[in-house]
Amino acid sequence: MTPESAVRRQRGFTLLEITIVVGILSIFAVMVVPPIVNALALVNRESAILRMDRDGHQALNLISSHLRPSVLPIVTRPEDDLTLPATVKSWATDNGAISFQDVLNSEAGFEPNGQEWLDVLQHGTDFLPFTQPVPFLYTANEATLDARREKTSLSTLDSNELLQLGLRDFTTRRADGQMGAISNAGTYTVENETLADGTVVPRRYLRANNQFQPIHPYLQNLTPQSLSLDPACLPDAIDLNASRFAADLTLPANANTAYGIIRFVPFRDAANPNGRILDEATLGPTKADGSGPTGLDIDGNGSATDTFALGRLEIVYLNRQRDEALTTVVSRTAAGSTVLLRLNTVSTPTNPVPTPPGGGNIAAGGGAGGDDPEPYPAIFRLRTPRETDDNRIPSYAIDIDLLLMDDLRQQRSVLSFNKIVPFIVRRYQTTVELRNLTRF
Repeated sequence: MTPESAVRRQRGFTLLEITIVVGILSIFAVMVVPPIVNALALVNRESAILRMDRDGHQALNLISSHLRPSVLPIVTRPEDDLTLPATVKSWATDNGAISFQDVLNSEAGFEPNGQEWLDVLQHGTDFLPFTQPVPFLYTANEATLDARREKTSLSTLDSNELLQLGLRDFTTRRADGQMGAISNAGTYTVENETLADGTVVPRRYLRANNQFQPIHPYLQNLTPQSLSLDPACLPDAIDLNASRFAADLTLPANANTAYGIIRFVPFRDAANPNGRILDEATLGPTKADGSGPTGLDIDGNGSATDTFALGRLEIVYLNRQRDEALTTVVSRTAAGSTVLLRLNTVSTPTNPVPTPPGGGNIAAGGGAGGDDPEPYPAIFRLRTPRETDDNRIPSYAIDIDLLLMDDLRQQRSVLSFNKIVPFIVRRYQTTVELRNLTRF
């Protein structure tokens, strides 16, 4: 190696060589990086959708399993067809024939507040109390008919074939180790009956001293008004300061045991003590004149003026036989992904169609393209049976409407969505027929 070549090697790369290498790397980056970034974004988006589908379907299945056998605190008959007090009195004194629906629509059932709850549920609500038929304990000290019955009856009917109402608390184990501790609501009288072979069998009746006892004294005392639910109508906007949205649910006295509640709970933190709110008007790309965002219709109803509360859906178990104080609430998350509750009950279309001369709408149905607002998308809405149905007993049903949002992106940045990284909102709906609620 000559001295000249050694000096040349020590000088390193020339500027031209570096420029060429940088240029080649830049071209390579432009060709390779965007596809990789897009592929990762697509994978993340598909993963979020799969996770939301899992959460949405699990939530619907869990809620449906609770509601399908349940009884709601409503009357199921018109006001002029409710069971008269004299009829209940006659049954209590003479042991006359009476059905579960007769009791349900009487002063011993849900007549005191049943019409108010019926109106609330028909308007649509985010708060749903329910009770269920449960097996009963035969005596106060849990005496049994035989060892196989494990301290309870195998039936949810009392000795007059009336359903006993209460709650199966799936956060607690029974004495036999199975999940779903039983809590009954009614006050039953035990009367022993001697069979022909001399066996003494306890019978349970929801009547004592010629009086018919309330079928569910705890849920019977729960009023919609105590939870800021108006039976007359939906308010213009849902108030997150209402007691039903509290992190720790507190119910009125004598109305807090032996039933369940499914409710929406807003997300709150130090920066958002009144709840985290998502406003469609503040989303979307910036307008051409720079005056602000264009708005973004996240739920696809044709309006970009809606506001939503971010939260979760939980099932509350109020078990009167749990050892803790009666005010203790045990809850179970029903929807893992972020649930959206629309706060405004009336939605204004972004591009309304003008009403033609003579009245009527050019585009019927409202929402996108129409000037009639779409029905409020309540989480729960009661569907009443048709007046006539020759094929089956008309039963009541609950429509469930869950609007879920990508929870991982929400945790990263609650209110800073943009057009480059769109957030994901998906709707999950089902209808649950209530087996024990009919008109007859």
